[in-house]
Amino acid sequence: MVTHSGLVSLRITALRRKLEAGDPKAVTKFWQEITGRGTPLIEPIEGDPTHSLVTFLWHGDPDLSNVVVLDGVAGEDFCTNQMIRLLDTDVWYRSYRVRNDVRTVYCFSPDDPLLAAGDAGWVEHYTAAFQPDPLNPNSIFGEQSILEMPAAPREIWYHPRKGVPAGQMVKVRFHSEYLHNERDIWIYTPPGYHPDLGPYPWLVLLDGGAYLSMHASTMLDNLLAENRLPPTMAVLIGSIRSTRTSELTCNPHFNVFLFEELLPWIRDQYPISLESRQAAIGGFSYGGLASAFAALHRPDIFGSVLAQSGCFWWMPGYDDQLTCPEGSEYGWLIRQFVRAGKLPLRFHLDAGILETDIKPGGVHANILTANRHMRDVLEARGYPVHYAEFSGGHDLVGWRGVLPEALSALCSRKDMA
Repeated sequence: MVTHSGLVSLRITALRRKLEAGDPKAVTKFWQEITGRGTPLIEPIEGDPTHSLVTFLWHGDPDLSNVVVLDGVAGEDFCTNQMIRLLDTDVWYRSYRVRNDVRTVYCFSPDDPLLAAGDAGWVEHYTAAFQPDPLNPNSIFGEQSILEMPAAPREIWYHPRKGVPAGQMVKVRFHSEYLHNERDIWIYTPPGYHPDLGPYPWLVLLDGGAYLSMHASTMLDNLLAENRLPPTMAVLIGSIRSTRTSELTCNPHFNVFLFEELLPWIRDQYPISLESRQAAIGGFSYGGLASAFAALHRPDIFGSVLAQSGCFWWMPGYDDQLTCPEGSEYGWLIRQFVRAGKLPLRFHLDAGILETDIKPGGVHANILTANRHMRDVLEARGYPVHYAEFSGGHDLVGWRGVLPEALSALCSRKDMA
C-alpha cells in the first residue's frame, strides 16, 4: 500500500535548513547533485525495512502555479497529488511511502487545471500526454518515467539472451469487412518453425502493439529455450485507438470479427491446433475483459484465458466519458460466469497492488478488488485459476514483469499437451 504519510525527505529537510540559515548557493548545489544522481529520491524509513520514502522532484519555472505527479504510486487524482513548493524556490516535491519491491511508472503535469473526476474535460485531460521526469533516464517510450525500487524483481526474461534462437515475427495489415476498419497483426512463429511440423499450440494477445513493445517475442524465445513452453505460435492483434474501448468491452461484434474473419484467415495461413486446450487468448485491462468474454462464448476454440489487470469491474453502458448508467451494477462479466454452466476453461489472472483507484462515474470499484472477486467466483465454480498480484500499477512495466509467469502457468508443455 502506498501512502502520502506526511514523512519528509531527509534531503529536502537538509535543503530547507540551509535556506533558512541564509545559504545563497543551497538550491544551485541541490540541483547539481540531483542532476548527477537522478530522480526520484529513494531514502530509507527508520524502523520500516519493507518500505522506503520516495520523493518526486520538479525543477519549476518562476511562474509555475502548480505541478501534479500522476500514475503508479500517486494514482489518478489530480487534486490530491499536487507537489509542494519548497519556500520560494524552484524546488517542487512530494513524498510517498512505497514498498521496496515496486516497479511502476509516473509522470508530471505542470500548471494542471486540477479537474476532479466527473468535471467537464476530465477524461480528455487524463488521456493527454503528460511529461516524463527529465531527471530520470529510465522511461517507457519517452512518455512515462519508471520508478524501480531497490528490491523490484529482476526481469530475467525480458532481454535477448546470447545463444538463444529467435522466432520470426511477421507484420500484416488486416482489413475487417465486418468492423469496417483495418489494423496491424503480428504473427510469431517459434524457432525451427515449419508448416509440416504443425499443428502448433497458439496464443492470441489483444493490444498486440503494446505486447510487442513489452518484448513478448523475446520472452517467448527465452521460455522456449528453457523448455518452459512447447513450440508455440502467437498472434498479436493490434488495437485502433478510436475504437478500442467499444471493441474490447464485451462486444459481440468484436467476437464476430475474431472468430469469423481473423481466425479463418489464420488457419488458412498457418498450421495452428484445432484443439481448444492448445489455444489461449489474453490481454491487459479491457483486453483481459475481452479475452474472458471471447472464451466464455467460444470455449471450443480457446481453452485458456490470460487476463492482466482485467477490467472485471466493467458494466454495460460505461463509456469513454465515464458515465455510469443509473441502476447499473459493477462486474457484469463476473455474473455471466456465475450463470453459465461449467466450461472447459483455465485462467491466469493478475493485478497490481497499486490498482486501488476507484473508477470515476459512480462505479465504486477498483481493478484489484474486481480481480480478487473474479478469482473467487471462478474458483467457486471449479475452474483452474492461476492468480498473481504484482508490486506495480496499471501499466506496461507491471504487465511485462508478470507475463513470463503467466505464460509458464497457462501455456506449459503439460497444459498444452
